Amino acid sequence: MPTPPSVIVFDVNGTLSDMSPMGARFAEVGAAPPLATLWFAMLLRDGFALTAAGDNGRFADIGAEVLRGLLGGVALDRGLDEAVDHVMAGMAGLGLHPDVPEGVRALENAGYRLITLTNGSTTVAETLFTPAGIRDAFDLLLSVEDAPAWKPARHPTSTRPPPAGWNRGR
Repeated sequence: MPTPPSVIVFDVNGTLSDMSPMGARFAEVGAAPPLATLWFAMLLRDGFALTAAGDNGRFADIGAEVLRGLLGGVALDRGLDEAVDHVMAGMAGLGLHPDVPEGVRALENAGYRLITLTNGSTTVAETLFTPAGIRDAFDLLLSVEDAPAWKPARHPTSTRPPPAGWNRGR
C-alpha cells in the first residue's frame, strides 16, 4: 500500500491566487481584458523556454518583456513603459481564490506540511497569505529565483539550505 504524502507543495500564481483581476489592469491601459490570459500563458512559455535553454530569468522581468511585445501594437491610453508598469503592479494586488484559506487550514489541521514553490517571488506569496491569515500554515515559501531553474525543470532545487526548524516534526 502506498505511503500517504506528508508534505503538499503548492504553486502560487493562478493556483492559489486569483488572476482574474488582471483583465481589468489590461482594460485600464486601453487593452482588451482577454489579453491577460494570453500574457500569462506567454510569460510561462518564455520562462519554460529559458529553463530549457539553461537560463533562469526572473518572473517579473519576463512578464514585463512579454507585455512590451504584446502591447507594442495596441493603441494604449498611456506610454508603453507606463502601461507595462501598471499591469505588472497588478500582480502585487491579487487575492486568493475564495476557497483557499479554508482548504489550506483543512490540510494543515489534517497534519500535512505545506510548502509553496513558485516561479514568481516569495514576496507575492507573503502578500497573499498574510492578510488571509494563512501565512503560518506554510512551513516554507520557495521561489525558483533562489534555484537554478524554473519549475517544472527536473531539478528546481534551492541553492540555499533549508531554514532552521525545517526538520521539526508536527
